[in-house]
Amino acid sequence: MDQERKLRQLKTATEKFIAEWIVQHNMLGHEEALSININLAIVPNPTVIVTLHAPLWPKRGTIDERLLVYLQSHGENLCTYAELLRNVWGDEFLEGRRVDNAVARLRKRFGDDVIQTVYGKGVRYHGF
Repeated sequence: MDQERKLRQLKTATEKFIAEWIVQHNMLGHEEALSININLAIVPNPTVIVTLHAPLWPKRGTIDERLLVYLQSHGENLCTYAELLRNVWGDEFLEGRRVDNAVARLRKRFGDDVIQTVYGKGVRYHGF
């Protein structure tokens, strides 16, 4: 009985986590684009491992807004130009200057330290 209660609690906590992630990452209405893997374990301690991946980034807002949200969602991890073109613009075969131009607009709006460019590789978000 105790394990059943733990499983219910884990399931509830997992559903809450996923719902919050969807809202935080602007994926509301795009849930079908998510790949969600959930692993539950009771022994030795109750554990949930949730892997969420959004291969189809939502196409809401301006390019600059979508770029900023995408970079924020990846923390300080480097995002390559190809990754950004594929996930923000929807086509990795576009030329990379599009990313540089959008980054320049974001820097003008929020300051130079918000986004770091790694020459020839990509960009990373540093926060406000």
